[in-house]
Amino acid sequence: MKHIAVIGVGYVGLTTAACLAELGHHVTGVDMDEGKIVLLRQGQIPFIEPELPELVERNVRAGRLDFTTSYQEAMQHADMAFICVGTPPTPSGHADMSQVEEAARQVALAATQSLVVVLKSTTPPGGNAERVAAILANHLSPGIDAPLVVNPEFLREGSAVYDTFHPDRVVIGAWDAAAAERVAALYAPLRCPALLTDPASAQLTKYASNAFLATKISFINEISRIAERVGANIHAIAQGMGFDERIGAEFLESGLGYGGSCFPKDVLALSAIAEQQGYYSQFLHAVTDINAGQCRLAVEKLGDALGGSMVRRYAFSGWLSNHRPTTCASHLPCP
Repeated sequence: MKHIAVIGVGYVGLTTAACLAELGHHVTGVDMDEGKIVLLRQGQIPFIEPELPELVERNVRAGRLDFTTSYQEAMQHADMAFICVGTPPTPSGHADMSQVEEAARQVALAATQSLVVVLKSTTPPGGNAERVAAILANHLSPGIDAPLVVNPEFLREGSAVYDTFHPDRVVIGAWDAAAAERVAALYAPLRCPALLTDPASAQLTKYASNAFLATKISFINEISRIAERVGANIHAIAQGMGFDERIGAEFLESGLGYGGSCFPKDVLALSAIAEQQGYYSQFLHAVTDINAGQCRLAVEKLGDALGGSMVRRYAFSGWLSNHRPTTCASHLPCP
């Protein structure tokens, strides 16, 4: 059994904390939102995710899962610390690393023994992992080590608990092989493929995976525009493509395009990463442009169907009970 601190108990952090506790570890979640901590200690969660409330309640009751606003309390016996805070996009499309850097600073200051720090937040390659590792090293007490391991998440909203316990793969990026093996051992009960690589490759794998899925969505929407012009059935086309195992049927549904909290920001961030290295990705910009165009097209068609009436600015994300950004909100006219 490990003693694990999870920094940030939002969507990713809370799922990670509850699932690690279910695997038998003692987990303490840290968040600066006192109201959230009070609710979580009562076994209540601030968003809707199937299976997660029961998981939290069961492990809180069993004494394997606790929550606090104190880094010192969480880090007192921690063998590992998972950083799961947000990296929202800046106006330029780059990831804002301020929350990650502050979390690393606080983890290092509160550490009482050597531990592995696991970076689960989505962070760009190109020096950010190195910067976080340097912050850890600069704030640790003498004699304490904290090797950094990058371990990106691949969770889907609405099936996060299932995805945690049944992952397609685990990606672990580290400079320290022993630290990587310790993280891999956490996932051993899940019996899934584990890729041990360097931090930059682990970081880019996350961005590349989301960008590829976004590409499939933009691609089928582009094909739908062609199909409409030649009188073809896009649903039949998608089905015919999906039967090919090299392509697969997932994410081949023509519609409004991709939205939510991950795909838009990660595609933009990947474009920004490329441009920061002096490379302009025409392909990634095309994926974004097609997605934006699909939204405009949907709004135009809705307006035509309503006889030119004003399309009111309402968006619904009901089946996930999701309050994150919706696909076409920025393309709808104000009422």
